[in-house]
Amino acid sequence: MMRRWFTRWLWLNWAVIVLLVLLTHLCGQRCWLVGLLVYTPPQMWLVFLAVIALAAWRMNRRLALLCIGTAVVFAGPLWEWRTHRPAISKDLWRDTKALRVLTVNRGDHHGHSSAPFVMQQQPDLLAIQDSITPYAYIPGAPEYAALANQSRVSEFLLLSRYPITKAQLLKTQLSADPRRPAYQFKGARFEIDFNGTPVAVYNVHMPSPRRDMHQLAHSPSLETLAALRRYWRDHQTMIEDFCARIDAETMPVVVLGDWNQPPIGPNYRRLIHKLQDSHTQAGLGYGWSFPGDWWTPFTAGNVWLRLDLVLCSHDWLVLNSEVEPESESQHAAVSAVLHLR
Repeated sequence: MMRRWFTRWLWLNWAVIVLLVLLTHLCGQRCWLVGLLVYTPPQMWLVFLAVIALAAWRMNRRLALLCIGTAVVFAGPLWEWRTHRPAISKDLWRDTKALRVLTVNRGDHHGHSSAPFVMQQQPDLLAIQDSITPYAYIPGAPEYAALANQSRVSEFLLLSRYPITKAQLLKTQLSADPRRPAYQFKGARFEIDFNGTPVAVYNVHMPSPRRDMHQLAHSPSLETLAALRRYWRDHQTMIEDFCARIDAETMPVVVLGDWNQPPIGPNYRRLIHKLQDSHTQAGLGYGWSFPGDWWTPFTAGNVWLRLDLVLCSHDWLVLNSEVEPESESQHAAVSAVLHLR
């Protein structure tokens, strides 16, 4: 009798894990509780499935094998694992229509230098968020020698090999709250002259949910829960506002930045409705870029979220997408090679 109930309990645990993972992809941040799970290390689910498989191996081999299969599905297609890039002629890389781009959030860099990765990638466009933090950007550094044109709007810095013809700060004012200022979508829109073709370049840094999550964890109450739920609503509003800007664009678009949301759930699907994600098009591995300075027992110090994205309109063919090797910096840089069709 005990064995039967224990087996049922293991089946229930497997079902709950599958349900929660599916909810993160179906609901995402539209539900506050599921939104919290979106930011947890995905390796956590593999550990849980491994424990169930080990416990069930002698009593119910079918359940154990099902857990192993579920873990393979999670760690493979569900987490956007990429094993190869599309077969594209290398001649396109050297074409005048090829554009190398790189994005990096330099906040909380802990003294880490992104110079080796920048010099290796040799970008034509380099977008920096949190560029006004100490030592985030050093003018005249060798890695920026080929990027003669630059424009800064608030925290957003764009370095370019091509002329920058326009720069504009973007904000979305949200509902007022007497306890604190409203969240604002923060970003900048630049225009460059790409060999005679005007291109819109967005440098984006969305507000982080970290503060509201910490407050809810340390002081759980209806007030802190309401604040987190408000953040999710505002986040959705900011995504919709940005998508409306993209819908109105008439020129090729490149979007570089830190979205502070993993690429799962309805908000992400809305974001890429008219945009391509460079990692899903031409990346390898998981493309995770955050957090390089946090340690958890599930990840053994490795990154586990893909917050820093290179997006582009369908005017471009994505040739390549890479992530900076892990470091002590909170954010790793992400680069891509795009080819104007």
